[in-house]
Amino acid sequence: MLSHSGEVKRRVRKHKRSNKYTPVYSYKSKPLFYVKKFIYSAGSLLVLLLAIYFGGKAFANGKLNDLIEKSNQNGNTFTVGARNLSFSFLNLGLKLDSVRLDQAVGSRRVFGTIRHLNLNGLSAMKVISGDVSINDLLVDGAALEVHYAIPDSTDASTELKTKKKGVNIKNLRLANGHVLVFDKDSVLKAEVLGLSTSGSIDLPLAPASPPKMNITADSIFFPATDDTNETISGLRVDTGKKNLNVGTFRLSPKQTTKAFLTSIKYKRPWQALRVDNIEIVGIPFDSLMAGGRSVIPDVNISDLNFAIYENPSLERDPSEPYKNFPVENFRKLGKSILLQSLTVDRANISYGAHKNGTDKPDITFAGTIKAGNFSTWKQDDPAFVQGDFTFDETSPLTIRFELGQASEGRDFRATGDLKNYDLPKVNPLMEVAANADIEKGYISHMTHDFNVRNDVSEGEMVLKYDHLELKMTGKGAWFTNLIEDIAVRDSNPRNDGDLVVGSVYAEHEPTKSFFNLYWKSVVAGMTSSAVGKVFTPDELAPKD
Repeated sequence: MLSHSGEVKRRVRKHKRSNKYTPVYSYKSKPLFYVKKFIYSAGSLLVLLLAIYFGGKAFANGKLNDLIEKSNQNGNTFTVGARNLSFSFLNLGLKLDSVRLDQAVGSRRVFGTIRHLNLNGLSAMKVISGDVSINDLLVDGAALEVHYAIPDSTDASTELKTKKKGVNIKNLRLANGHVLVFDKDSVLKAEVLGLSTSGSIDLPLAPASPPKMNITADSIFFPATDDTNETISGLRVDTGKKNLNVGTFRLSPKQTTKAFLTSIKYKRPWQALRVDNIEIVGIPFDSLMAGGRSVIPDVNISDLNFAIYENPSLERDPSEPYKNFPVENFRKLGKSILLQSLTVDRANISYGAHKNGTDKPDITFAGTIKAGNFSTWKQDDPAFVQGDFTFDETSPLTIRFELGQASEGRDFRATGDLKNYDLPKVNPLMEVAANADIEKGYISHMTHDFNVRNDVSEGEMVLKYDHLELKMTGKGAWFTNLIEDIAVRDSNPRNDGDLVVGSVYAEHEPTKSFFNLYWKSVVAGMTSSAVGKVFTPDELAPKD
């Protein structure tokens, strides 16, 4: 028999006479049975999906409302102009427009606006399990201010006891950000324009696992001092490749040279600096985050332009502060850092003394600079800086500093080599350091080698020159014998071959700069070479 389902069923029949059994087949048909079963299963699944969809959306809406409500407690505010919550299978999406916030974040208070926030792929299952996983988060047009704030001790203790949930954002994108950072006194310390990021991040951050991020900023402005502002343009950071690039760094005076040097009471330099195309490779972001020793293998600078002007007629401030030397300044970075190599491909340095009329540089240095082995910790090996210049566009000059790092960072050795130089060009520096004016003279070759220990320089100088003539310009009575030609050697060596090897001796005051000590030492060696053994080294030491 054929059943409704078309199923074949086997039965047996017994013959009366033969007592034999033969199989008998019947058929039963069941197509309606399977149709009903499929409809029931599909309906149940649809009901489940609808329950998940509407239930999940309602659950997500409830959670979002709870978060917004909590964000408006304890003096905090968070408002949204418009929002749109979307829900796909086990994933949420969220769009917020015209966000306004004022929130305490640790020891900082952040307030401002966000034009648009778009979140995609928030895993509902992760949220249920206690973690947060987001495929893509876009924050566009954030304009925020970051202020110092004293955190509430109760909130801080509660936060420590609360287990922080893990947050994974596979692609975090910030676009067109504008951030202002203030200090404890509500003074602006930095302004960031055009801030953008892209990359993945896991929160909380692991101690030695920096996020794989690309960070860019159009400009960062630092109002540094009363005299200058600092600006970084074209910042690019790639934590994955361990690189940092800066298009331009500027130290910009707030006044012109003349306006500044004629308005100050005490002697203070006018300075302007521009550095182009800074590239730092191999930055160990992991060890920097962990607080361990970090080695930066290479820093390269394409162009460095530095100008400095002084007004020699001004007196120094009696309360002038202590001046750090290069190693001391590097140690102020705080973290354990070793800079292995720094190269400046093109350096242009100019110095000028203020005078009536146009302020033009009096001396210039153009060439390359190499430096390395700077560490923030004490070590036996010195750091070094070497400049290979063309001095005043005509004369080859090499200067090398070996900077001691075994003690306080103020001891160093300085060597130099200069050829074919017209001496009157150096008068601006001579006037500042020695109250002297060189009317005539020509250096064929000059070398120096001196050491500084305990703020006193001692060493030797070989100065070969011809046709030297000097005169006094200030109160430097110690130069009188030179001016009257009592002791001046007009050439060294003289025609008979007599060569004077000059002595370098200069005492340094901690309120004066590193280069002040260097130049005083050079002037002392030049003076000693010119007067021979008429004066003792301490009598020849330039007066400030």
